[in-house]
Amino acid sequence: YVCVNEQFQEAEKDPNTDKEYTELLQIGTAPNKNIERLIAAIKDLKVRLTIIGKVSDSIKEKLEKEEIQHNIKDWKLSDAEILLEYQKTDVLTFVSTIEGFGMPIVEANKVGRVVVTSNISSMPEIGGDAAIFVDPFKVSSIRKGIIEAIEDQEKVTALIQKGHQNANRFEVKQIAENYAAIYRKMAPRRII
Repeated sequence: YVCVNEQFQEAEKDPNTDKEYTELLQIGTAPNKNIERLIAAIKDLKVRLTIIGKVSDSIKEKLEKEEIQHNIKDWKLSDAEILLEYQKTDVLTFVSTIEGFGMPIVEANKVGRVVVTSNISSMPEIGGDAAIFVDPFKVSSIRKGIIEAIEDQEKVTALIQKGHQNANRFEVKQIAENYAAIYRKMAPRRII
């Protein structure tokens, strides 16, 4: 594993955020990020989608066609700027079709935001028991997970608590200890 930036800490939602919409955050725009299915899943929901990354014209057109409230942020944001986006959001949507790790899951856990992510690839391992898992190939599954994250406040509260525990696995000290344990196990014992 890699460690989460210590800058990401629990934070209350930014009080200046418009309360008319549930704020969704999507980090990354590569094809594996599955934004087209995400757009289809949130159609007609009272949400605003913030996307961090370079967005193609076709994605912009789909957002407009489906009349989805959205913000598009520069893909070269600093960690501090990304942290501000987490503080404004209610739900991290991370419904990728494949990931090598999935750091946004851990960052959202650290900040105290509910995560809706895929039930495949590395995401179940990284999300542990601290996320709502969906089938990224089924728009209906993504939609159901997002609605659950919006409406089931009891589950959201529990997931946020579990998220703090989950994120501890990715703290610098914990990761360093994990590497040290591997090295101790691999190092030959010397008899003196």
